[in-house]
Amino acid sequence: MGLDFVELVMTIETEFGADMNLAGDRVFRTVGDMYDFLASTLGVTDEAERARLWTRLVDVIERQQGIRRDRITREARFHDDLEI
Repeated sequence: MGLDFVELVMTIETEFGADMNLAGDRVFRTVGDMYDFLASTLGVTDEAERARLWTRLVDVIERQQGIRRDRITREARFHDDLEI
């Protein structure tokens, strides 16, 4: 993944206060992969909190990358679908 993805990860670290280095060798192929990691790392288990986390993540991706919200799904692949 390129510089755009690195910038997105840095923004997500700032926005969510999550250390993405904790992902280790984990690869974020889809938005859902990143969402699941954030939910786990931040200890978000309540459905309402999970919904807010998803909305915030979509907001960050939309704002940072200029991608329309309707393209940002759990299954969307960063490289292929979103071109990040």
